[in-house]
Amino acid sequence: MGKGQELYLEEKKIIPGGTQLLSKRPEMFLPDKWPAYYSKAHGCEVWDLDGNHYYDVSYMGVGANVLGYSNEEVDYAAKEAIDCSSMCTLNAPEEVYLARKLLKLHPWAGGVRYAIENDPILLPNFSCHTLRHTFATRLCESGINVKVIQDVLGHADISTTMDIYVDVMDELKKREIASFDSYMAKSRETI
Repeated sequence: MGKGQELYLEEKKIIPGGTQLLSKRPEMFLPDKWPAYYSKAHGCEVWDLDGNHYYDVSYMGVGANVLGYSNEEVDYAAKEAIDCSSMCTLNAPEEVYLARKLLKLHPWAGGVRYAIENDPILLPNFSCHTLRHTFATRLCESGINVKVIQDVLGHADISTTMDIYVDVMDELKKREIASFDSYMAKSRETI
């Protein structure tokens, strides 16, 4: 058993399923023999933790490395971006550039949303109306008068605003109950 297989056995004890991706689980290919980890990769060549050399004729990093591993042009662009900082309080314009490209490739989608794993999620038939319920709830949570919320949303009947568009979240419930408790405590002090 090689270093990769030994490390994988340890990983399975602390990470459910052994890896974050089902498609990268060694037992999907060759149980107890598949090289679970790499030490370096270039082009379509991969070296495992024991220094064994392989040709990746499979997924190329689950499809993320269609130009090959350690592609000079891609690596240069990534390093240049890192030199400009990998994170900031402001948004990165690359999010917009990537969204444009994705929508060009997938014209059926109405928008793009980036998930935790940074895999974009294409949103079919996305419109601003999709967010009205969240918007109404957030307005209510921030303390905006319900008649103002009704007017902003353009509802003729307040019950449409309050019963259909606004949800009461647990945090708001707790805050309002705490506010009421504080009010009652002050009332008791004045008696």
